[in-house]
Amino acid sequence: MLAVYPAGEFEAVVAIDHRDQGRLAANQPARIKLWAYDAETVDTTVKEKPTQPVRKMSSAAFSTVFKGEVNTLPTANPEDSLVPAQTTYELVLPLPDDQAELRDGMVGRASVVVEQSTLGKAFYRWLLRTLRQDIRL
Repeated sequence: MLAVYPAGEFEAVVAIDHRDQGRLAANQPARIKLWAYDAETVDTTVKEKPTQPVRKMSSAAFSTVFKGEVNTLPTANPEDSLVPAQTTYELVLPLPDDQAELRDGMVGRASVVVEQSTLGKAFYRWLLRTLRQDIRL
């Protein structure tokens, strides 16, 4: 889940689960798909790995209260439901300047390539995991 914000230029803020944060590194390729533009993707690169969990999400678009995907703690006022229920990080991805159709507050999905492998290597890993499970039984 991501939200787009102008910061001199546009950038995407991505909510990252604590289980995935350790796999991130600078210079990893990322692909963004905005819900407003179904057929288009934007390619970018991770500039910096987030090191500190957020105490409050930067946008209500992330909260499940507003149909986002980050579980947030309940509050008396739904507008204040921005405190994540689990450890969450925010990754900032720069967006190219030539994306004239971008608007503040757009939402979508982002995927970061943490490791590239061939189909053969992926099959080999799957096979090893499968055999190890059979041996343990």
